Amino acid sequence: MKQLIRISALIMLVCLAVALTGCMIYSQQKFGAIGNVGITKGRSTVAEVVKQLGAPSFVGKSGSDQILCFAGIDSFQILGVYANVKKMDLVVIADSNGVVKDYQSVNKGEGMSILGAYMAPAFETE
Repeated sequence: MKQLIRISALIMLVCLAVALTGCMIYSQQKFGAIGNVGITKGRSTVAEVVKQLGAPSFVGKSGSDQILCFAGIDSFQILGVYANVKKMDLVVIADSNGVVKDYQSVNKGEGMSILGAYMAPAFETE
């Protein structure tokens, strides 16, 4: 019984220390085009994609095709001890009529930190 009380007290002490230092226990952020984005090849239009995902990070043109790139970042941290960041962009190719011909998620990289520098959330200027 005494050991259970000591363990409970230790857990409460750790929780109190975390709360007083302003550390988060768990934090997750998802920005941009992450996961199922609901695009249908041959049916979805650029207007529908932009309405759903917001303004693209990059717009280009190849021949008569329009290329849109939507940046996406998925990150989480646990107790500020473990952090993981993934950058996944979504590239959409539309024809001259604005109908989506193809789309693909592109893994731009990821980072992980254990007992290291605080990585949260990744911001970049393009």
